Amino acid sequence: MNTIQMNLFDYFYEDDSFTVKDATEFINNVKNMQVNNESVRARIYEGVERGIFTKISRGVYQVKSQIQGKETKCLLINGDGRDLSAIPDKSIDGIVTDHPYLLTKSLKGGNRNFAEYELFRYEKNDFVEKQRVLKDRAFLVEFLPEENEDNMEYLYNIKKMAKDAGFKYYS
Repeated sequence: MNTIQMNLFDYFYEDDSFTVKDATEFINNVKNMQVNNESVRARIYEGVERGIFTKISRGVYQVKSQIQGKETKCLLINGDGRDLSAIPDKSIDGIVTDHPYLLTKSLKGGNRNFAEYELFRYEKNDFVEKQRVLKDRAFLVEFLPEENEDNMEYLYNIKKMAKDAGFKYYS
């Protein structure tokens, strides 16, 4: 989903603040979305109501929220979870991922007929990269298919690769 709010979130999340003018210039000049200043301002106001942005002062906003009095940031990436090269070492508190696994029998059957995606099989480096970006004592959640005769060994190998990369297996 390529919304104005998410584009602003992605672009300004590391900045101390941004203005409506900054946001409009980014949306029009970088994202090539011809949107007027009033529409960008309206999306920012909606983002404030949704907790995506915090108003600092008149016309100045920040990508931040308060949860239980603690300052937090959240980065949601809808993309290829195997490419974490843009994320600094030890900077992420947790990763939750559900990849399109390359297991044909696990994706079809009964009345199930899942959408077509670019499918892949995990490699050890996928877990090494996740371990690299996670802070100490952070967590990784991997959604995997139910075990069956087609995927039993692959699921075992995923667990082994994760363990070899330094993760502990819980369930």
